[in-house]
Amino acid sequence: MKTMKYTVIVQSALGPRAGELKLTVYEKRVSGNFSLLGAQNALTGQELQPDKYLISGMLTAGVGKEPYDGIVTLKGGKLLGGLFTPHGCWDMTGVQIGE
Repeated sequence: MKTMKYTVIVQSALGPRAGELKLTVYEKRVSGNFSLLGAQNALTGQELQPDKYLISGMLTAGVGKEPYDGIVTLKGGKLLGGLFTPHGCWDMTGVQIGE
């Protein structure tokens, strides 16, 4: 089992938003949480290939929740990826802050 934690910046439709992403990988399955806009949101997913993951969940936004799917690549302590939401594709970057 491998756990990684990243501080991230999401380029949302309303501008950049800071958050944290925590991923736990066990036998190619991913679980964790995504903190954004002051709310923690559970996520699930799978390892697509070494260092590349598909994640899915719901983001709390105001009074509602928005679904997303994302692809993130984790390499050398950096995160690069994107979230696919009903409001478009949002780029996401980050740096590792812990395990």
